[in-house]
Amino acid sequence: MKHTNKILAVAFFSMVVTTHAQSVLDAPGEKKITVGSEIARGWADVSNAASRNPDPHLGAFVKIMRAVLDRNKAANTDSEGFMLGAIFSQWFHLDLLLRMEHLGVANDREEITLGVETAKEFFQCARSWQKKLGLDDAGLCKALGLTSGSAGETEIRELMAGYDATATHEAQH
Repeated sequence: MKHTNKILAVAFFSMVVTTHAQSVLDAPGEKKITVGSEIARGWADVSNAASRNPDPHLGAFVKIMRAVLDRNKAANTDSEGFMLGAIFSQWFHLDLLLRMEHLGVANDREEITLGVETAKEFFQCARSWQKKLGLDDAGLCKALGLTSGSAGETEIRELMAGYDATATHEAQH
């Protein structure tokens, strides 16, 4: 009888554990989507595409990055937050490429000039999305995963200030 009770107790315990585990695993998953998580997703999608780009030509680079936007538009996953993050990432990575030491080896002067103009357009477009979402620079940096006062945040904000100054200067002339 004692042996039977032990078997029943083990069986019952196993059933409770199994039932509990199944209920958690079978429960519908929730993915909390926020403007911040969408900005981060857009940033990451374009950053991943940019990092996998083997082509040093600016035109090919821009085409690869824009393909991320096209893919998300086709899948109807191009939320406003995603667009801000993706276009901001396009601007940032294009600017990085434009500052590379050997840029002129793979691109002629006309391509570089077009690249500079495209980077400015990306930046202005990102600023438009940022304004539309009512997001300040600190909020944008936070959504990108940059800690306030970190070297990464400082670098991004200085770069943004330079582009803002250039846009202001060009608007005045």
